[in-house]
Amino acid sequence: MYIESQSTDSVFFFYDNSRLVREEYYSGYSNRVVTYTKFEYNNQNELVKETIYSAEDNALVLTVEHRYQNGLNVKTEIFNNHFKNDKMREVRRYYDRNDNLIYLESIELAIYSSATSFVSKYEYY
Repeated sequence: MYIESQSTDSVFFFYDNSRLVREEYYSGYSNRVVTYTKFEYNNQNELVKETIYSAEDNALVLTVEHRYQNGLNVKTEIFNNHFKNDKMREVRRYYDRNDNLIYLESIELAIYSSATSFVSKYEYY
């Protein structure tokens, strides 16, 4: 699959057995891969790990790890590999008895990050 945004950058998606296994981000100015992401799944077909690399030197940039409970993504941890695998963000999700997401909490842990912590609450009618 190919998606092009209004800018000159583009992203290519690669699938294996209907599972996303790789994304490549291209800079339209140089027409080169800038970064790429590899995706890993567990035996339940749940996304458990995303690893993001710099295409220039294949250096590991970010690692995203997902945790599940009863088939629901309850925790995501983001690690910045430029700073010795420093955990920079943690996202927790809470669900009601019908498996509806009711509360999402994103906690920014790194002082160098430009993102902020936030909480989102969801109500269903």
